[in-house]
Amino acid sequence: MSLGRVLKNIRIARNLSRDEVANTHYSVSHLAAVEQGVKRPSVKMLMHVADKLKVSLEMLIPEVLENPLPVPEKIRLARALCNEEKYDLAMEILRQAEEEDQQQGGQYRVNRLEAEALIEHLRGNYDQATRKYAAVSRIRERGGNPYLTAKAYYGLARVELERGRTEWAIHWLFLSWDRLRPDVSEHREFAVELLQSYADELYHLGRFRAAQTIYETAREYAANCEDDSHLAEIVRGIGHCLKERGNYGEAAAKFRLALQCRQVRHTDRADTLRELGTVLRLAGKPEEAMSHLKEAQEMQEKAGANPLSSMNEIIACLLEQEALDEELDRWCAAITEEMLSDASPESAARYGHLRALTLHRKGDSSQALQEAKRAFDSVPAGRRRLSSEIMISILEMARDQEDAADAISWVAEHIQDIADD
Repeated sequence: MSLGRVLKNIRIARNLSRDEVANTHYSVSHLAAVEQGVKRPSVKMLMHVADKLKVSLEMLIPEVLENPLPVPEKIRLARALCNEEKYDLAMEILRQAEEEDQQQGGQYRVNRLEAEALIEHLRGNYDQATRKYAAVSRIRERGGNPYLTAKAYYGLARVELERGRTEWAIHWLFLSWDRLRPDVSEHREFAVELLQSYADELYHLGRFRAAQTIYETAREYAANCEDDSHLAEIVRGIGHCLKERGNYGEAAAKFRLALQCRQVRHTDRADTLRELGTVLRLAGKPEEAMSHLKEAQEMQEKAGANPLSSMNEIIACLLEQEALDEELDRWCAAITEEMLSDASPESAARYGHLRALTLHRKGDSSQALQEAKRAFDSVPAGRRRLSSEIMISILEMARDQEDAADAISWVAEHIQDIADD
């Protein structure tokens, strides 16, 4: 049966009109011509129609390949099959495309290599993916197209990120951005995605000033894109950098700006409110911080998200406000109950630290010191700032202890752990 006939039969079985399937993306007359076998659909149109009919591309492959398909369309079809994780079928189609392309002079070799690199990447064959992306980047460099060259280097960066090799990923992200610059005005959305990835990795390495600069550049391009879904994340990134650099007032302004962005997901709004509350607390405004933190906690609970991060910050505000012990105990009990069902290692470490501070304020310095040490030991790798905060608290708690020398000795033994992290 022809492809057009199969599509028509499925559409009728789904009780859909041609207008509903075309859905403003394609004309009804074009769809009718496809169903009648007068026209062949492009892979892009086929993906759209398959989505509307709720069928997989894999199901349609026999009919798609019934008639000769141009090499570029076969390559697009292979890439489309990656969305359905049909990697073996995609590679088989690429092998057919390779044979046909070689007979025709090999003009689509680089496009095929890009598709193969993507498939190997998605399969987790990172060595193969790296070799193919590297071959593509060399060809693209000779071709002189800034955008296509940047895409090849971006592919290499994504593979390195999957492998956990951040320094190498940053190297390829830098090259990708460097190649894209001459042509950036024509590819703003790709530039935003690239720059955000670049800034994110710099931030994770603790290069906050450099990350902020890249985030600022990404923000300029994101503001001029039709799709501003990345804008709130980028502005939050700037806020995080400012926070890490101690510029709490400016960070608060950025988090407020992020809340005003049009496309902010519910969970992101809750996280942004929590981050705003945190920087306001650090800026010495615990009362103002509390209102945002409580709103964040309520939003997280309604959405079924983990509210521990907001609750930890609320306790920190209460400690700074010198709240009554009863209120502190109430929030500590609420966190304890929440942790029984769900707690990340970082949230648990933060809560342990805050519990130690609570015990210290109540005068139980010895127990507070032990609690703080347990919290330090439970800090996940890579959270150097949290480890440093707990260590400073341990030193402060030790001042009033008879065994202050022991606490200082403990800090001396563990300070290298922070340096190594």
